[in-house]
Formats: sequence, structure tokens, C-alpha cells
Amino acid sequence: MSTPDGLLLDIPAVDYDLSRIVRLTEQEGVRIVAIHVEPPRMEGDPYRVDLRTDRADLARVSAAMRRHGYTVIQESTTPEADAEWAERAEAFLKYLEP
Repeated sequence: MSTPDGLLLDIPAVDYDLSRIVRLTEQEGVRIVAIHVEPPRMEGDPYRVDLRTDRADLARVSAAMRRHGYTVIQESTTPEADAEWAERAEAFLKYLEP
């Protein structure tokens, strides 16, 4: 069994709404398999939310989080996802060649 991929988010305390984060993730067709929430250490610090998901490619989820004002600290990927992006980049560069 492989380890889940995930996102690490910083969320200001005034914007913290876990149900919204789950909804945004699931709207992109990604299921959350685990969530870890670290509360702010000091007043004014953000919540740190670690989402573990069933998908390797989390670019759409990252973009959705950013569109809604959340800060994506880290997006973990698998080597398979990295290889897919490398293939896409290579195909795009070939397309641009004269």
C-alpha cells in the first residue's frame, strides 16, 4: 500500500473552516483520507492543515485552495506524478519547436 499524497496549508484563524476545505477538495474529485490540524502557536499565527488524499496529482486542488485565499505551503507528489509532468513538459517543448 502506498502512502497518501497531500497538501500542507496555512490558514488564518479568522478564515478557518474545515468543512469548506473538505468541500473544495472533494469538488475537484479528490477524496481526503486523513487530516491533521495544528492549532496556532501564538495569537495571529495561522492554523496548519495537513491533508492526505487518494490522488497523486493535486495541482487542481492546490489551485482551488489558492483561488479561495488559502496558502499552500507544500504539495507532496509521488515519482509517478513527477514523471507525468516531465512527459507533459517535454511534449510541450516539442510542440514549440519550429
